[in-house]
Amino acid sequence: MLAREPLHVMFAPEEGFTSDLAVSSAGAAAVVTKNPVGAGWAYVVSSISWSYSSAPTGGRVTIVDSGGDTLDDFDITAAGPGERVYEWPIQGVPGNGMTITLAGGGGSIVGKLRVGIKVRSDVSLSGADYSVSDNSGIMDALD
Repeated sequence: MLAREPLHVMFAPEEGFTSDLAVSSAGAAAVVTKNPVGAGWAYVVSSISWSYSSAPTGGRVTIVDSGGDTLDDFDITAAGPGERVYEWPIQGVPGNGMTITLAGGGGSIVGKLRVGIKVRSDVSLSGADYSVSDNSGIMDALD
């Protein structure tokens, strides 16, 4: 077997992401909630940006789908703006809704949350036989 370069897959930037904004009242959470979508469709998150007006107590962002699956969860310890851009956008479970929450910062702290999100058709690979050369060149690249 010949040594080969690692397989690199490149995707064009996706279009159609919208930007949803939530602003909390003092000490409360900022929440973006998306209702469940039809079968075969899923929410996809490309980026999250946030800010707290002062250093938060218990600062945190969570992305949870309506089936209860936690898709991401991270802590925030500083005031001011921050951003997380997903190189591989986070896709929820097809058919489910999604809730993205910036936890309340405590006291009189105001939080702001912006989410780059869209709905797209389910792109799961289940059911396809990628060992058949007509379906994909991936198996040839892995030999």
